[in-house]
Amino acid sequence: MTVQTVHSPTGQSPTGQSPAPERPGARRRRNRRRALTATLVLALAAAGTACGSDEPSRYSRTCGVVVDGSGSADASRTGFDAEAKLKATLQTFLADKKCRKTSFAPITKVSEASKCQVSPLDLDPNTSKTADRERTRTTMRAVALSNALRLLRCAQKQEPGSDVLGGCRASRCPSRRAATRRSTSWW
Repeated sequence: MTVQTVHSPTGQSPTGQSPAPERPGARRRRNRRRALTATLVLALAAAGTACGSDEPSRYSRTCGVVVDGSGSADASRTGFDAEAKLKATLQTFLADKKCRKTSFAPITKVSEASKCQVSPLDLDPNTSKTADRERTRTTMRAVALSNALRLLRCAQKQEPGSDVLGGCRASRCPSRRAATRRSTSWW
């Protein structure tokens, strides 16, 4: 069986009936729906690509900062000038090691029981998605330096001494056996 389609020059179907008349504005509404659908598809595609994370990854390493309040850390001829060493290297160390959490401890005559204390610090805190994470980290490393200097000055004035192992224990440094390269660093 062969089917033939016949088009009439008058616009009527071969059965003699005219096609249903188009309602006023129907074509305009149909075009609006198509435009709206296309706009939604483009918006979703743009949103999907905009959700890519250009944000730096979060740091996870824990670092201990042990400051030497003993006489050998004085800025004298026989000392190594702990304050200058902190100012010159601490922020770079924290950045290079990608430290997230930092604890502080002094080396004094009784390091673990020292009156000189500084609270641990989160160098990579949770921030809003619009915050500049690198700028926040830089600011927090400056705060860490300030805290370390405050701890050093207290240790040198209040309790000079050299309980090195107590200083390490006070900073919660893990034992060498428990430490892993990826998780812990000391300065």
